[in-house]
Amino acid sequence: MDIVRLGGVASLVFVLSACSWFADPEELFAQAQQAYADANYREARVRLQALLEQAPERADAHYLLAKTHLATGRPGSALGAVNMAVDLGFSLERARITRARALLATGQPEAVIEFLPTTAELEATGQGEALLLLGHAQARLHQWESAKSSYSAAAGFEKIALEGWLALGRMSLAMNDLEGVHGYLDKVTEMAPEERRIRLLAGDLALAEHNPKAAREAFSSILTVEYEERAATGVIQAMLAEGDIEAASIGVKRLAETFPQTVQSSFLRAVIAKAKGDYESAIQHANQVYLSQPDFVPGLLIMGGAHLEQGYTSIARQYLEQAYQLDPDNPQVRLQLARVSEMADEHEQMIEMLEPLTLDPEALEPKILLTLAYMKVGKIEAAAAVAAELEPFTPEHADATAVVAEVALVQTDFKKARGLLEAALEETPRADRLAFMLGKTLFAQEDIDAAISTWERLLVNTPGHVQARRALVSAYRKQGRHKEVEEHLRMLLRGRSADWRLRVLLGDVLKHQHRPESALAMYSEVYAEKSMSRIAVKRYEMQKAAGHESAYRSLESHLQQQPKDDRVRILLAQVHQAAGRVERSIREYEKVHARHPDQPLVLNNLAWLYHQNGDERAQALAEKAFELAPGSPEVADTLGQIWMKAGRVEKALPLLEKAWSARPENPEIGYSASLAYIEAGKPEKAKAILGELLSSEKSFPSRKEAEALRAEL
Repeated sequence: MDIVRLGGVASLVFVLSACSWFADPEELFAQAQQAYADANYREARVRLQALLEQAPERADAHYLLAKTHLATGRPGSALGAVNMAVDLGFSLERARITRARALLATGQPEAVIEFLPTTAELEATGQGEALLLLGHAQARLHQWESAKSSYSAAAGFEKIALEGWLALGRMSLAMNDLEGVHGYLDKVTEMAPEERRIRLLAGDLALAEHNPKAAREAFSSILTVEYEERAATGVIQAMLAEGDIEAASIGVKRLAETFPQTVQSSFLRAVIAKAKGDYESAIQHANQVYLSQPDFVPGLLIMGGAHLEQGYTSIARQYLEQAYQLDPDNPQVRLQLARVSEMADEHEQMIEMLEPLTLDPEALEPKILLTLAYMKVGKIEAAAAVAAELEPFTPEHADATAVVAEVALVQTDFKKARGLLEAALEETPRADRLAFMLGKTLFAQEDIDAAISTWERLLVNTPGHVQARRALVSAYRKQGRHKEVEEHLRMLLRGRSADWRLRVLLGDVLKHQHRPESALAMYSEVYAEKSMSRIAVKRYEMQKAAGHESAYRSLESHLQQQPKDDRVRILLAQVHQAAGRVERSIREYEKVHARHPDQPLVLNNLAWLYHQNGDERAQALAEKAFELAPGSPEVADTLGQIWMKAGRVEKALPLLEKAWSARPENPEIGYSASLAYIEAGKPEKAKAILGELLSSEKSFPSRKEAEALRAEL
């Protein structure tokens, strides 16, 4: 019996469906119209689909189906249906509103503007609803003036006046014109004081004005009547703005239970997780938002910000740049991108992000970042102008105080910087940044002991403060306290063993401690990773100091790997020259000269070596060196000696006199000048120079010749 009864029920359902399916088309259309009027959109859609199976050419049915799709949140299907209706002959003018709504809902504001008549035409023909839609499209494209014109025209129609004024208020909020929002809010409140949308606008305005208490009241007044998503979201945002994270968490839990399909709950969970410092959870929740709404700018901001807090700069940049493409005028997007640029030392990009912003007087972080960026690129006047806007917040706000003090420090106004920092430290005595800056100020005033004392106290409170430890290294070095420098460098290297600059600095300290083998080991270790020119030179110097024979071969080895490193090649040429390996020195200088024919040092030294070898090219090179560096005593000495040997004493003597006057500490130049005076018939002047040279026990290559010449005179 049960089986028979079940079969009977199934047959009945089939009969009912079939009756509906094969009903009269006009009857089906009338039923669909009634269902749509009753907001029974599912039933309307079923009737219309049944009708279109029988009469697919019914344009009016396609049009009603489009309206039904729009009402059930299926704008893509709605757009297809309304286009089909128009193609089948439905009046484009009658379909205008539905088509425009579908285009907007599918993210095509440009198409709406192209499709609808102009503001003036719509106003003249009394199409108020179309004016609103045109304004929405223009506002989405940030065509603010055009949108304002369309909305204002729409507000002139009595039936939609409220919508027009509300739209103007929303647009003013998007433009951060908060004064304008107040004006529109007053107008609509007079028209409909209990209207839910007005209280939503009031709540959003309060949030924008950093008044979370007023925002909470506005949104809560809606929830007393009905628990609805938009107001609940607003209350949670107000709670977050007040710092009431626990209450916000409870609010999000209820929101998710009541509206399980909404992305708002995932987004707000992400906001709360980020506020708690749980960046992994923030990314997890924000990713759910991103998967369903990849163009949702607040979600992209959370993704970017959470990755940035974890140090994933490149990933953060990807999400934030996507947000920037969607909303280039968004202050938060620009601020976060500026933070990314700061971490990457891209100071020009920071300025590009922050300069165009119209900043709220209370918005300190963007001003702080902009000031720092200006200082980094050397725009001190611009930095000072922004810092002046931060001064009212000193000394209470630690970061603002630190930046204003840093600008004063750059401007050498040490008294101002010190006063600001000391006052701020009275307010917040354990503010690390302030203490560090005070140490910098004292150091700049050359009160080294006080600077050291300040940084040492900072390290007692915060042992991991890298900047303070680096600063102490500089201060200790200035005082020659190499033991303390070594101690702090080794502490820094415990957590930063890959920092080659610190290891080079440690090598320098070991060098000053006269520990050449230890310094050499440090330089060699770094050179194995960074075969840089300056490290190759330091390594050679320590090899030489440690008494290694043929230390110069390390320079030759370096040049085999980097044959165009002319700094090292010139040093190698000088080493060969000092050791009397003239031919090898000439070869090295000639290689540099081939690449840099106008380098005075190379021209001068090569000219001297050619002169020693009797090479006729010496004079031309020396003359060119003197042409390029006429103020160099060494160059004047070389050319003077070459001219003197060529018998051109009248030209040589002024050069050698000039060289000796500039380098009285160089006995070789003095000996050359004395020879020139003798050749010029001025033995008394030669005798005076030789007496001065020989009165000192200082050794120089030509001392014996000078002694013999003095004896002759």
